[in-house]
Amino acid sequence: MKRNAQKRCIRIAVMRADHSWKTVMFRFLLKWKLKQYPRRKETSWRGIANILIPAHILNLETANEHIFPCQRTNTKISSHQMFRYPYKILKICSLHAATAFWTAYTRLVLRLNGVQFGKKLKAVGRPIVNVSIGGKAFFGRNLYIRTGVRYTEVGAAGSRILVGPQGTLTIGDNVGMSNATIVADQSVSIGSHVLIGGGVQIFDTNFHSTDTSVRTGGNETRKDARKAPVVIEDNVFIGTNAIICKGVTIGRNSIVAAGSVVVKTIPPNEIWGGNPAQKLS
Repeated sequence: MKRNAQKRCIRIAVMRADHSWKTVMFRFLLKWKLKQYPRRKETSWRGIANILIPAHILNLETANEHIFPCQRTNTKISSHQMFRYPYKILKICSLHAATAFWTAYTRLVLRLNGVQFGKKLKAVGRPIVNVSIGGKAFFGRNLYIRTGVRYTEVGAAGSRILVGPQGTLTIGDNVGMSNATIVADQSVSIGSHVLIGGGVQIFDTNFHSTDTSVRTGGNETRKDARKAPVVIEDNVFIGTNAIICKGVTIGRNSIVAAGSVVVKTIPPNEIWGGNPAQKLS
């Protein structure tokens, strides 16, 4: 009975479609989302948009307008909104397609670099991943990597994961990163449930020697630079464009404010910010 009711709803929606290309879209979208909304028969652009897109994406004036618009029989839609909903629908569909493509691409790149990663890894945009021979990288479950200005609210160059020949990078479960750069020449450890904001840079090396004679001698290598492990514990939130330098440990549940430069260890359950970062609360 339930399956027949779903088919009947789909048939009604298709009959009410006024264009052939719109009919194809209805068939796809309603079959995709009908399990969540088995009693919805709204076939207008407004109804489809409300099935697919949350209120904060639609930027509607009120949440009530978004939840059940089919019950608001006196609601009028302006001309610019009539074109806005199809655009939003196409945009969200393209985002789903891009996520599927870039997820498959990122998984392939990780495998080619010898990275061990857990299930439900998801990516949008093309990250740069380079694990040198001898380097090791381990990613947990449900890692989400966002790359590029098109897929992030905060514009930045992109996501980069670089592991040196003697480096080790470990990322826990349920970690999200947007346009972040991680360089592990020795050791970078990131716990679970960590949020890494746009443009964040995490380095465990100085890249160059602090000795002037070595730096200007012409034979300098990365081995001459000082290195120290970086540890980011569980439930940490690192704000946009923060820089985490070598030898730093960020304790559990701590927050690093946007634009901060962290050069010393942060205890658990504290908020730090500034350049250099200091305790705020």
